Amino acid sequence: MTTETDIKSTMDKAEPVEDVPGPEAAPPDDAADAGAGGGGSFRLPPADWDKLKRCAGLDQNDRDNARRLDEWSGENLMFVQGHQWLVWTGTHWKRDEGSLTVAKLAQDLVDRIKLEPLAIFPVGENKKLLASADAALEKDPDARTPEEVRLIRLGEEIRASLKKQRQQRRNFAVSSGNATRTAAMLRQAESQKSVDQDRLDADPMAFNVLNGTLEFARIEDAENPDPDSVRLKGDVAFRAHRREDLMTKCADVAYEPDATCPQFDAFLARVVPKPHMRRFLQVFWGYCLMGGNGEQKLLYNYGSGANGKSLMVDSMRELLGDYAATVSSETIAGEGQRQSQQASPDLARLFNVRLASIDELPRGTPLKESFVKQVSGGTPILARHLLKEFFEFTPQFVPVMTGNDMPEIFGTDDGIWRRLLLMHWDVRIPDEEQVPIEDMKARFAAERPGILNWLIGGALEWLANGLTPHIPAEVRQFVDEYRKDKDLVGEFAKVCLEAMPDHREPAKALYDNFVLWCEHNALRPFKQTYFGTRMGQLGWAKERSSTVYYKDCRLRDDLPHYAQASQNAGR
Repeated sequence: MTTETDIKSTMDKAEPVEDVPGPEAAPPDDAADAGAGGGGSFRLPPADWDKLKRCAGLDQNDRDNARRLDEWSGENLMFVQGHQWLVWTGTHWKRDEGSLTVAKLAQDLVDRIKLEPLAIFPVGENKKLLASADAALEKDPDARTPEEVRLIRLGEEIRASLKKQRQQRRNFAVSSGNATRTAAMLRQAESQKSVDQDRLDADPMAFNVLNGTLEFARIEDAENPDPDSVRLKGDVAFRAHRREDLMTKCADVAYEPDATCPQFDAFLARVVPKPHMRRFLQVFWGYCLMGGNGEQKLLYNYGSGANGKSLMVDSMRELLGDYAATVSSETIAGEGQRQSQQASPDLARLFNVRLASIDELPRGTPLKESFVKQVSGGTPILARHLLKEFFEFTPQFVPVMTGNDMPEIFGTDDGIWRRLLLMHWDVRIPDEEQVPIEDMKARFAAERPGILNWLIGGALEWLANGLTPHIPAEVRQFVDEYRKDKDLVGEFAKVCLEAMPDHREPAKALYDNFVLWCEHNALRPFKQTYFGTRMGQLGWAKERSSTVYYKDCRLRDDLPHYAQASQNAGR
């Protein structure tokens, strides 16, 4: 037989009953005590009743409030370790800037906790005792046995305890709305909902769009005519969005497999009349749908105005949506160096994007070549949002720049030049044919599903054959010629120096003549340190005594008149 001590030892525990009234059931007779308002039906969807029962069994502290938040909203929340909350939008996980959304969910949780008294009922032995007490109450008071009287008294104590527990839960719900409790709940929830940033957008072959996800792949080509070889081709599948993909990006376009883009096609044919150049652009931009920049390329669109280059880049960037980011020219060009502890939101926003569109470079501003090689070569970089911790990530993007002038590149090693693709936009649209760029972008926005199909075609070709076969000879030649033009020291040595064994020239004389040669040709001379480094790379050795000399060479006797004074003075 159950004793009063046994009963009292269980009365302090609030547990969800197994048969809480379902969505079609009215509340029990004591629903007023439970907080349902009493005297009427109270309905919740079945899934919400299940959540309410589970939450009613949780403790009244910040840790379990975090569990309550997980119960009610957890499938739509993640926390990036050391950084910020992510919220599921239905298409992708979006960064909750300022944690405003998750804070609102935490505040709204108070109203959910206020419902928990509805799910606090006796279970187990107490439930049986209450049933026995209720049966005893049905009997004539004068006919009740001492045992029935005792059961009625125990039933009253159980009900009083339940009423107290329900009131405590209502009080706890109110206090949970305090700012300190809400903040504490979210701090506890961070560890419960934590995900490592390296798991985000981890599939470089998946591309998220408004109505689903495109999955690219390389597969064996069944139509390969050579049975002794394996030929691969590109493939793409389309499926619904999934939370478990952990994708934080979504392009601003829907996939419509039959869509076309006649206005975009006409524009491209007008500004890039050569078919093989258009094909190159299609494969390049399709390649930008993938993550990783395995080709290690940088596209520089060059040409005077009214030629469509900016419209092309802007339209691609807007279509890619979250997959694209705009970067200021100061990030990639100039001579200033970033301080090690300085916030770098310009770099932080590049996390997991696939296109980095760089503002037009100021005339004469040199590229930060080491940085260009770093971000286009898959080397991890450090970045920090304002008031946030540093984090490291591997760039996944392809850099694209646009300018009316050529970029200033002074390096002579292959590391920078092999990355560079120079696309010369040399067709100028006559004034009478020009349409405001915003109007053109609006036209292209209406054709985005068709433009996406154009990009998919390029992506499939890249998957099959890569980018190299599609780089036009004109692009390669343009890069080669520009590289020669930028090797000022090499050109100076070729024009102004000749080999002469056992002869030497003062290093100062050579540099002075180099400066004069640059000025005569309207070029900006390098500093003397770089001049010396490049001369060594060209094979001109130094000899040091009281003066530094270059060995086995001499300034030509037939130097132009502007160099004669320096030549004679230096020897």
